[in-house]
Amino acid sequence: MTVGLSMSAVRRQRGLTLAELSALCGVDRDDLGRYERGDMTPRPETVQKIARALEVPIAAIRAGMGWTAQEALEYGLVDKVLDKR
Repeated sequence: MTVGLSMSAVRRQRGLTLAELSALCGVDRDDLGRYERGDMTPRPETVQKIARALEVPIAAIRAGMGWTAQEALEYGLVDKVLDKR
């Protein structure tokens, strides 16, 4: 799983829109969308800002490939993961 999918999953779990997350972390809404789609990769300092705003450890976003199957189900990632096959 990509950093963007991790960001998207946690953001949606928190019930935040891209605009709301943007206001919380100070990162442009369009850039957040690009990160989530995998069109851009955020810099480490940007990941830190996003993680703080989402109230999760940086590793929860950076190491997004470590989601278990159960977490993927809980965070609604199954469709996205299956669509990539």
